[in-house]
Amino acid sequence: MKKKYKFKLEGLLKLRKLEEDQAKMALSLLQKKRNEITDKIAIIKEQMQDHYLEHEQLLKKGLTARQSRFIPYFNEGKRAQLKKFEMIISEFDEKILQARDYLNSKRGNVKVIEKIKEKDVKAYKKEQNKKLNEELDERFMMRKAYESKL
Repeated sequence: MKKKYKFKLEGLLKLRKLEEDQAKMALSLLQKKRNEITDKIAIIKEQMQDHYLEHEQLLKKGLTARQSRFIPYFNEGKRAQLKKFEMIISEFDEKILQARDYLNSKRGNVKVIEKIKEKDVKAYKKEQNKKLNEELDERFMMRKAYESKL
């Protein structure tokens, strides 16, 4: 009866794969948040562009000086928001780089264990084939000896 193959480090491999999956999830979460902020920046830029167009239309219609005093404050506020979001994006870029490095190290750990497993499986199969060949050779010799007696 053949023994079933059992990898001795299977528990460690599962643990390393779990850590890799967690690192992937953390990286994707950071990228998702970065994309959300990038979308917010696009919306703000679009709002600023729309505001400029509205301002031009109002100037053509006859905007009063009192009404036009608000416009620079609005633009200043939007520019401040843009700077704030750009700083946040640069922070996320740093975090994403760190998360990628961490993920790469976890992937490396998994690959090391998987290569060990591959070598172990090859050695196991080689040993099983060797045993099977010895058994076949032994049966062949026994049959030949039995036939020579007859």
